[in-house]
Amino acid sequence: MLWDHLFIISDFKLDVDSPYPKIDSVALFKKPEPLEYPQKKIEYKHYGSYIKAVIDKAVDLDEEVKAEMSKYIASYMKLVHRSWNNETVNDEIVKNDLVRMSNGKLKLEDDENIRQLMKTGSNGPNNTNRNNPNNNRNNNNSNNNNKKRKNKNRSNNYPNQGGGQRNR
Repeated sequence: MLWDHLFIISDFKLDVDSPYPKIDSVALFKKPEPLEYPQKKIEYKHYGSYIKAVIDKAVDLDEEVKAEMSKYIASYMKLVHRSWNNETVNDEIVKNDLVRMSNGKLKLEDDENIRQLMKTGSNGPNNTNRNNPNNNRNNNNSNNNNKKRKNKNRSNNYPNQGGGQRNR
């Protein structure tokens, strides 16, 4: 490595006997061959290719599961659409895109609101509710109760300081 750097610094004009072979300047500065990227045609790029794969799997399910999966897929589509476009999304656009992408095999009811599906879908049984402000309030209450217990124990141990002994 050191010898390679010396040759590069000297613009390959250094004439010394090195313990390593002299690197070739043409090979060193040769441009690499361009990589071939997969050329998939994604019709709805803002949803990505993943959602198309999920829709293709959901189309083959039985009707009851298909109706439930349609709700989750539409919810995800709206989430991805909002993150890609950074604006509010009309539910009708997502519903129409879902029907088009599934060739009419997945549908949502006209009166279903995708925003409600997003809210109910995020509070599943495995959700820890970390962002719930009541959790912090409950922790503070338990901390305050622990402090009161400690103070009671201190007053029992030192009868001359604050409160004396308690009769039980």
